[in-house]
Amino acid sequence: MCAVLSFMGIAGWGWADGLIRNPGFEDATDTGLPNQWSGPASVYSREVAFKRSGSASLKYVNDNAEVYALCTQPVPLQTGKRYRISAWVKTQDIKGEESGATICAEWQDAQGKWLGGHYPEGAKGTTDWTHIESVTPRIPADAHNYTFTCYVRRAMTGTAWWDDVAITYEPEPPFSSVLTAPDYRGQVAGANPELVRVRCLINLIDCPVQLGDACLAWRVLENGDRSVVMKGEVYPIPAATADVTVDARELPAGKYIVEITFQRKDNGEVLATNTWLAGAGFEPATFGL
Repeated sequence: MCAVLSFMGIAGWGWADGLIRNPGFEDATDTGLPNQWSGPASVYSREVAFKRSGSASLKYVNDNAEVYALCTQPVPLQTGKRYRISAWVKTQDIKGEESGATICAEWQDAQGKWLGGHYPEGAKGTTDWTHIESVTPRIPADAHNYTFTCYVRRAMTGTAWWDDVAITYEPEPPFSSVLTAPDYRGQVAGANPELVRVRCLINLIDCPVQLGDACLAWRVLENGDRSVVMKGEVYPIPAATADVTVDARELPAGKYIVEITFQRKDNGEVLATNTWLAGAGFEPATFGL
């Protein structure tokens, strides 16, 4: 058995775009650096010969391991939130003990004191375009200033390029689930099959919905034509942990899918969906989740 999980952005809640200015390094300045980016022009420059998309990338060239240079821009993050930071990185002969060319997000207090940051592993040696992506911890409440940086780790030399960098808001999914019964390969069989039970876990830390304003709507679908054979609803949701139960005795032998949606009760807006799928190799006379 396996589960497919998805959740939807809501107005005022979903991912924020445009936090990085000039993310593809397309706009130039007369300093040789891409517009909106700050760094030493002796190390960083706008490159047009190599790029992953568009017409340009950010290039790093350094043959002195004692030089540690950053290319940075301020970004408008918010305290209490998580962010996904990402970039495409290409390297040529990046040498040294550290992990190579990468990105980071950092935050300082109102006086400019460093408070913390998030530093994914990079690429070293000679590599083609490699996607670097990671999610920050929640930004602390006393943070005030924020930066996004392209850089090569300390005591390293070589050449590197960055393109298509991004920061997006990364809310936690408001809903997840786990199959608790049956506990053997998602199969219900025998003369007196047990109830199918899916435990639903509600997490509203990033979702502007009160538990009392939401419901868990569920459907059982034929695995073949996806026709609905059973459906129901849990409302009110009694707690942040709640069970959806399906009486398998009412179902003919076969393979099925259970789909559970966490949604607003008043208008049916879907906030998240978990779909439990039938596993491969089940016998025809079994019920699979």
